[in-house]
Amino acid sequence: MRKRILWFMAGVAMACSGGEDDFVSSESGREMPLLKPEIEAMDGVLPASLAAGDLFGIYVACGDAGSEPVLQASGNYRDNAPVMYNEGSLSWDEEIYFPLNGGDMAVYAYAPYIEAVENSLEVPFAVEVDQYPEGAYEASDFLWAKELVPQDGTGETALQFSHRMSRVVLVLTPGEGVDLSGGMDVRLSGIRRECRINLQTGSVHVPVEAQETEIFPRSEDGMTYEVVLPPQYVPAAVRFVKLTTATKSWSWVTPSGGCTLRAGETLTFNLTLTDD
Repeated sequence: MRKRILWFMAGVAMACSGGEDDFVSSESGREMPLLKPEIEAMDGVLPASLAAGDLFGIYVACGDAGSEPVLQASGNYRDNAPVMYNEGSLSWDEEIYFPLNGGDMAVYAYAPYIEAVENSLEVPFAVEVDQYPEGAYEASDFLWAKELVPQDGTGETALQFSHRMSRVVLVLTPGEGVDLSGGMDVRLSGIRRECRINLQTGSVHVPVEAQETEIFPRSEDGMTYEVVLPPQYVPAAVRFVKLTTATKSWSWVTPSGGCTLRAGETLTFNLTLTDD
């Protein structure tokens, strides 16, 4: 499996409460080791290349000696710190040191960065409605990582990012007499694009009150379409895929058991378009 490797230095700390004043250098505290993030490919599809200025959000929680740190809704050691990618690295503005009580630390990271987050256990996120324009598909993905960093650890600590959204691929095959040369309108319906993400666990929840909408996938060749969606269950008898040319239209309806979109997985539909 190919992986895109990023590097950033993170420091360590003296106190476990949140606040800028806690982020002070101290030779009496142990500095956090080098973290080595890796972003997994999702079913063979690499995430978009990072560019200078891209932001990750970072949370740091710390615990007492002998207890594992647990991310809180707010008031953590570090809350939603924007960390910028530049020249192959991500780095803190301040050095960070382990607490002097001997406790370990836990790092929670995500992308893309969201400036207004009131509750780290209910982070609001929504995929783009139209994912065809440049960057819209990549902006609809959500990457998440969690890693315990022990006081007695040495060297590097891996920070493994995973995809928390789901991916749907439509592979179209024109049957006899079907002409797609004039282009086609493709959309998915019955989808809720808004969700909430728990940064402690990486779990994704789609609120029942979220409105259903149509989502437009991207395509490079007009025959294979792909779209990123929040993980969710699509009930039976939903007109899930709609395809329209200037002269004809088709649709695919979910089967009796519905279909389930799962985080980090791709669901592929091979659709043959007939002239019936």
